[in-house]
Amino acid sequence: MGSSAALFCCTAVVLALLSSASEREMEQQHPMLQREITFAELFPNGFPDDSLVVSPPERFERINDKGRLRFGPRSFGGPPILDYEVQFPLGRPTSDNLRAICVNGDRRPSYPESYFPASGFGQQKRKASAVNKAESWFSTCCQGNQTWGTELTLCCATQAWELYIQSFCEEASSIKDRLYHCCKLSGNDELACFQNDAPNPNYEATEELPVPPLPSTGVFPFDPSTCLR
Repeated sequence: MGSSAALFCCTAVVLALLSSASEREMEQQHPMLQREITFAELFPNGFPDDSLVVSPPERFERINDKGRLRFGPRSFGGPPILDYEVQFPLGRPTSDNLRAICVNGDRRPSYPESYFPASGFGQQKRKASAVNKAESWFSTCCQGNQTWGTELTLCCATQAWELYIQSFCEEASSIKDRLYHCCKLSGNDELACFQNDAPNPNYEATEELPVPPLPSTGVFPFDPSTCLR
């Protein structure tokens, strides 16, 4: 039994020595195996130039005939999103922007039913309808400007603006949807909120070509006798 144990121990020592020698030979032939590699070994001529580093694609936008297509890389949210923009709300009529309200009426956007898909976008549709209504009423005031004069025309446009806000908030309040924040106010605070939110308070022309008129949205109930002289 003693000779067998001694033979076993000698065999184990020989195998260990052979394994160690094999590992040293492998490391000499392949020095990068089974050990940490430094940047100096990976890039002996220095780190690659920044121009070789690929950055994620930037977002970009493209306008189509109905809405605004917003594209982004897949990592930023998947497929393109179609956003039907509406220039809302309109600014308060003043003596400074009254001429632009009348002169640029056909150079500001209008929103026919075909602008939106058949379903969805309820909030945007209500905003668009309100803008169409106000622009139609402004047109009525501007037509009367030929005989009314500036003061009466401004009174008409102001009443049209206030009425469009009132009708918009009443409609929005009757629907179980998120209420436009200005509609949560009242009186002068509500009107000031809409004025402050207006993206084009000076009623500048934003369309290159004249916009075809939309069908009438109803007669504006303007009473000149309500205006202070």
